[in-house]
Amino acid sequence: KGEMTLDSGAGASWWPKDWLKGVPMLPKKKGVKFVAAQGSEMEYYGRKIVRFRPLRSEGGEIKRGSLCEIDVHVTDATKALASAAAVVDAGNEIVLSKRKGGGYIKNEATGERIYMRRKGGTFGYDVEFEDDEEEVDVDMGQAAEDVEMKPATPFSRRG
Repeated sequence: KGEMTLDSGAGASWWPKDWLKGVPMLPKKKGVKFVAAQGSEMEYYGRKIVRFRPLRSEGGEIKRGSLCEIDVHVTDATKALASAAAVVDAGNEIVLSKRKGGGYIKNEATGERIYMRRKGGTFGYDVEFEDDEEEVDVDMGQAAEDVEMKPATPFSRRG
């Protein structure tokens, strides 16, 4: 289980190289470079497809959402992030609000929602990773390009 943080200023999603080691590494995208906030270039190792189910509390019970996936760039980052631009480009709408706990991500095709909460100046949501037995805290929040967040099955519910 972990937490994903949405970054509205990011062009792509980053993922620390030491997280979810059981998920296969995919080739790098040509011409992609990553620069840390302080200006230094970061090592770029490749990409991973990270599969997860959003979690939410409902009436004291934890509910699991539909299986989703996000294509992330693996770097030397110590934190991970989900790019809001990539989430929208994958066919989702994002609503950020101080009401209802913080907002949601809504799949435009199915109407299914991932509910978010506000934590300080960021918005995030709890997830359960499908690809690895390891439990990690995923605090997603930096930048890049060419990433998409899309449902593995367009946010459709299974059983």
